[in-house]
Amino acid sequence: MTSSTTPGKTVFRFANYQVKPTLYLNPRRGQQKIASDVVRFPATLFAYGTLQVPHVLRSVLNVEKALCPAAVHGYAVKMWGPYPALVKTPGPEESTVHGMLFLVMNEEELKRLIRYETENYRLEQTEITAFYGENKSMTSPGYIFVWNGYPEALQEGVFDPTQFQQRHGSG
Repeated sequence: MTSSTTPGKTVFRFANYQVKPTLYLNPRRGQQKIASDVVRFPATLFAYGTLQVPHVLRSVLNVEKALCPAAVHGYAVKMWGPYPALVKTPGPEESTVHGMLFLVMNEEELKRLIRYETENYRLEQTEITAFYGENKSMTSPGYIFVWNGYPEALQEGVFDPTQFQQRHGSG
């Protein structure tokens, strides 16, 4: 990934794709508009729950995605029944959540992901660290789905994607 900066904007390049602005409106619960200068495609998305399971992601997007091990700092996973929910922690280094990242190529894919996550989760921009090669990592901006419901609805717990795959098959 490379980047170039013009006054007021940074353009990131992933492989041969130039990241271009777009507009996505999520009309639920009066949520703020995701502004065109925020969501750019392809967009990096961090998955920490069921979306990091390849057959689930494939069924949501109708396309195979390359997944890369990744982490976000300053968040913790809580459980909403059987589903994981990401919440902010007080300090950026207090908690690290591991998962996978993938590229969202266009607005249609983003809409599918938002429908899958429901109004209980909202899209938020954060820094995502991708791990590749032997002891190599790179941190860049991306998006995550964070809990958008009542905090008291969450409980302590852990989401295990391997156990999820064993219970629900590999598609």
